[in-house]
Amino acid sequence: MKTKSIMMTVLFTFNIILLSAQSININGKIVDEQSNPINNVKITLQVKSMIVYSNNQGEFTISQETGIEVYKDLPDQIYYDGEAVYFTCNSQNIIITIYNITGQAVGQMSAPDTYYGIYKFFPSAYLPVADNKMYVVSVNTGKQLYNLKVINSTQNNYDKGILFVDITNHFRSYEPQSHCIKSTSTGESINDVDKLILEHNSYQKKEISISSYTQNLGTITMLATVPDAPSNFTVNAEDPQHIRLRWSDNSDNETGFEIQRETSEGSGVYNTVLITNPNAVSYLDGPLGFTYYGYRIRAVNGTVSSPWSAKTLAPPKLRIINNLDNRTLTIYDVTSDWGQLNNIVRVRIGPTENDVVNNTAYEKLESRDVAYSYNVNYIQPAYNSTPNVSNYEDFEISTYGYGINYSVFIQCGWWEYDAVLNFAWIKRVTQVLCNNGQCCCYKWSVINISNHKAGYVIIKAADFLPLRHWNGL
Repeated sequence: MKTKSIMMTVLFTFNIILLSAQSININGKIVDEQSNPINNVKITLQVKSMIVYSNNQGEFTISQETGIEVYKDLPDQIYYDGEAVYFTCNSQNIIITIYNITGQAVGQMSAPDTYYGIYKFFPSAYLPVADNKMYVVSVNTGKQLYNLKVINSTQNNYDKGILFVDITNHFRSYEPQSHCIKSTSTGESINDVDKLILEHNSYQKKEISISSYTQNLGTITMLATVPDAPSNFTVNAEDPQHIRLRWSDNSDNETGFEIQRETSEGSGVYNTVLITNPNAVSYLDGPLGFTYYGYRIRAVNGTVSSPWSAKTLAPPKLRIINNLDNRTLTIYDVTSDWGQLNNIVRVRIGPTENDVVNNTAYEKLESRDVAYSYNVNYIQPAYNSTPNVSNYEDFEISTYGYGINYSVFIQCGWWEYDAVLNFAWIKRVTQVLCNNGQCCCYKWSVINISNHKAGYVIIKAADFLPLRHWNGL
């Protein structure tokens, strides 16, 4: 019985680096997804180690006449990691032959041109899948003839051909578990002469295989790099009509930050308020009708963006406005100084109506033991012949821990100087007693607030208390 030897010949007609004179002329234009030119893109011709940058029109040209390469005297070495055979070639022809244990050639690759660098190929690509037989691989680089024994145990389906790995002035000791390249997808086919690498801080890195050193690549589109998301996003109602948004800028390539506002409380539907300039870290939104809105933010870079932040609401605040009468009026020969009588001297905020009416623990306007500091302990009335509502006090509801439903107690009166202590205005007068010792006049009200999740709720005293008189007078 005669055994036929099998001869497999692959002819390679293109070399990675020639040592003869060679013309380089590669050009193209780089644009973004909207076809806008991108300038200052770093373009590297990898094998030739040439670098240029695109101009303001996104155009670039790599051009050179070269006759001598810089790489010299690469040592001839060979290495087998159990899957791929790695070898160096120092401007030589390559002939690779695979023999079975009987000495018959079962596969051969030959490349008549000269090559320079580190290459690899997979013997199993020319052998039956995982037949676990021993073969001898003979690599002839012109200067050296290497013979390696291999066991064909791999079950991977590798492509045929010689794959370019690296240009270097020393051979690497490739370790199978770390540096060894085991997939044809990570190498370059010897049919490609070089590779262009495009890099820009605002765009994703792009690699283009080059089949000729004289080539017009036309228009090349680069995708924007996704920017890092902003952090520490806070929303705060600065007043009943304006929301201040703040955040930390974590990206260095954003074209701006997109801010969206919920169309209505809890709707989950958002409209874009604006896209800021790059490097912004705050924004004041307003004037607004109210401040219940939820906000979210993301960094954007052209057509790509970071994930949205979580919806953020402004912490709830309460503003009490004293728009009661502050004038001195004479009615029926009785003169009343409403500027004094209509001071709001007591504000209690608590979980329930019963709490705020009867429990002084919920007082929010307390006397401070500083001489003559009474002006910080009450809210003066502001209504006069030209009404205004400029006198108010804000309360940080979110710090009290009462939730979204609570009660507010407001009461008019005045502070008196305590002659006994003789150093502070600490005596609060909120009622007038009749001859029998019973209270005969007062001025207070309780307002119940519900579903206060965010932003300002406003209480105007004149909506709940008489503009002038006290009950009982």
